[in-house]
Amino acid sequence: MNKILVHQVDITHYRLIELSKLADQAKPFYDWVEKTAKRITSSHQELNAILMSAPRAQIESIIYACYLESEEKRPLLFDGIGRVYPHPKACFYFFAWMIRDAPQQRLAPLINCSHEKARNSG
Repeated sequence: MNKILVHQVDITHYRLIELSKLADQAKPFYDWVEKTAKRITSSHQELNAILMSAPRAQIESIIYACYLESEEKRPLLFDGIGRVYPHPKACFYFFAWMIRDAPQQRLAPLINCSHEKARNSG
């Protein structure tokens, strides 16, 4: 691996290569959520813009749709060592990552509501 120098400091980190491969593996999950959000909101914006501007009801609908997606259409999301997350946990972690600022406090009410709807409809 070549050195990456910033202000004459080597910031090369071998684990970053592994992490970037895992991030690449998450792209299908991201693309799937973005496609779901665009379909629900009839928007052509990127996922982040949709989540930042959509009203609460639409965000709930996006989360609900992601939780309820039929099993054969669900993409996989992996943890830091490449293990597959169960689908509900993958959805929770993905949306927590998108929000980032105190995800438990911000997302728990939305996700618990959506998860309950999903459980009660099945």
